[in-house]
Amino acid sequence: IDARVDFVEHLGDAQIAHLSLASGESLLVRLSAEHARPHIGDAVCVRLPAPSRIHLFGADAAEQRLN
Repeated sequence: IDARVDFVEHLGDAQIAHLSLASGESLLVRLSAEHARPHIGDAVCVRLPAPSRIHLFGADAAEQRLN
Protein backbone atom coordinates (compact mmCIF):
# COMPACT_ATOMS: atom_id res chain seq x y z
CA ILE A 1 0.00 0.00 0.00
CA ASP A 2 1.58 3.29 -1.08
CA ALA A 3 1.20 6.13 1.41
CA ARG A 4 2.69 9.42 2.60
CA VAL A 5 3.76 10.14 6.20
CA ASP A 6 1.71 12.89 7.89
CA PHE A 7 2.97 12.58 11.46
CA VAL A 8 4.99 10.19 13.64
CA GLU A 9 4.43 9.59 17.36
CA HIS A 10 7.54 8.30 19.14
CA LEU A 11 6.46 6.18 22.11
CA GLY A 12 9.75 4.74 23.40
CA ASP A 13 9.54 1.09 22.35
CA ALA A 14 7.32 1.82 19.34
CA GLN A 15 6.29 4.46 16.84
CA ILE A 16 2.85 5.21 15.42
CA ALA A 17 3.02 6.54 11.86
CA HIS A 18 -0.03 8.47 10.65
CA LEU A 19 -0.26 7.94 6.89
CA SER A 20 -2.35 9.32 4.02
CA LEU A 21 -3.36 7.11 1.11
CA ALA A 22 -3.86 8.35 -2.46
CA SER A 23 -7.62 7.80 -1.95
CA GLY A 24 -7.60 10.39 0.84
CA GLU A 25 -8.09 7.79 3.56
CA SER A 26 -5.89 7.65 6.65
CA LEU A 27 -3.94 4.71 8.03
CA LEU A 28 -2.12 4.34 11.35
CA VAL A 29 0.77 1.90 11.49
CA ARG A 30 2.62 0.72 14.61
CA LEU A 31 6.36 0.27 14.07
CA SER A 32 8.85 -1.19 16.51
CA ALA A 33 11.65 1.10 17.70
CA GLU A 34 14.13 -0.89 15.57
CA HIS A 35 12.54 0.37 12.33
CA ALA A 36 14.05 3.42 10.69
CA ARG A 37 12.14 6.52 11.77
CA PRO A 38 10.01 7.83 8.92
CA HIS A 39 9.84 11.60 8.44
CA ILE A 40 6.88 13.84 7.63
CA GLY A 41 6.35 13.88 3.86
CA ASP A 42 8.18 10.58 3.20
CA ALA A 43 6.62 8.29 0.60
CA VAL A 44 6.35 4.80 2.08
CA CYS A 45 5.09 1.38 1.04
CA VAL A 46 3.20 -0.57 3.72
CA ARG A 47 3.26 -4.35 3.64
CA LEU A 48 0.60 -6.04 5.73
CA PRO A 49 1.53 -8.84 8.14
CA ALA A 50 -0.37 -12.09 8.56
CA PRO A 51 -4.13 -11.46 8.98
CA SER A 52 -3.96 -12.65 12.60
CA ARG A 53 -1.68 -9.66 13.39
CA ILE A 54 -3.89 -6.95 11.83
CA HIS A 55 -6.40 -4.96 13.92
CA LEU A 56 -9.01 -3.09 11.87
CA PHE A 57 -11.30 -0.44 13.33
CA GLY A 58 -14.17 1.58 11.88
CA ALA A 59 -14.25 5.38 11.82
CA ASP A 60 -15.43 5.37 15.46
CA ALA A 61 -12.61 3.22 16.85
CA ALA A 62 -13.99 3.37 20.36
CA GLU A 63 -17.16 1.61 19.26
CA GLN A 64 -16.38 -0.77 16.42
CA ARG A 65 -13.61 -3.29 15.82
CA LEU A 66 -13.94 -4.81 12.35
CA ASN A 67 -12.02 -8.04 12.92
